[in-house]
Amino acid sequence: MKIYRIIGNYKQGNEWIRITKEVAAKNKNEAEDYFYSLLGSIYRKKRREIRIEDAYSIPLKEASDPRAIYRYRKFGGEHGE
Repeated sequence: MKIYRIIGNYKQGNEWIRITKEVAAKNKNEAEDYFYSLLGSIYRKKRREIRIEDAYSIPLKEASDPRAIYRYRKFGGEHGE
């Protein structure tokens, strides 16, 4: 499991709002799906209203989102996968 920083945009009216989230996931595809899920549940956006610009792995020391750090530690980040 790794922590991914995902940078993307979501549509709000006629504008695109930039957002950055950190998520813990097994791979990049799972991280992107989790990002879509989060924005869908928080902002009520459909997948077609969300664009992912970049998704990359970051070390634990750079992570700042407590949810991502907790999920990383709980589900096998430090002690193997």
